[in-house]
Amino acid sequence: MKNISWYMKRGSENLTYEDQCRLMDVFAKYPVLAEIHRFKEDIRDMYRIKTRIEAEAFYADWKARIPASLPSYNSAARTIDNWHTEIFNYFDYPYTNALTEGSNSVIRAIERMGRGYTFELLRGRVLYGTPATTRRDAGISNKRCTSVVRDTKLEYMTSQRGKIYTSIPRLLAYWEYLKDL
Repeated sequence: MKNISWYMKRGSENLTYEDQCRLMDVFAKYPVLAEIHRFKEDIRDMYRIKTRIEAEAFYADWKARIPASLPSYNSAARTIDNWHTEIFNYFDYPYTNALTEGSNSVIRAIERMGRGYTFELLRGRVLYGTPATTRRDAGISNKRCTSVVRDTKLEYMTSQRGKIYTSIPRLLAYWEYLKDL
């Protein structure tokens, strides 16, 4: 039963075979958890539907199947009903703000670690200075940057392999903050 919430929160498609077996063992002992998990996965499946009309029909069916033993799903259904237009607009325009929310989360984490950074230092840290804000798959580190290319509109660093490391507009304006990071 330990760490079962991790398995419950993950999408079924992201679980290994062993993880799925552990979940099935828990579901055999606690059938209510199986029902909770099934309803959670069903609402996730709604976002795989391509059209708004089908998604609204799916949601209506999902809402009708909520048993009285799961009052928290009635609360979730009320929330979906209150935000119906906004939620189902996703099916007309499949764009989310997930990238922005993820970026904001990284910025908040950097700010917490800094404990009192000035805006300029926080900005430099976010744009140029932490592992969370630099690409790990670029195959280089700051120590292996060999050149800074200056253009009238853009400055960027290249690695030994010739790959562009990162776009750095006005790098020199932030250099006094970056050297202390």
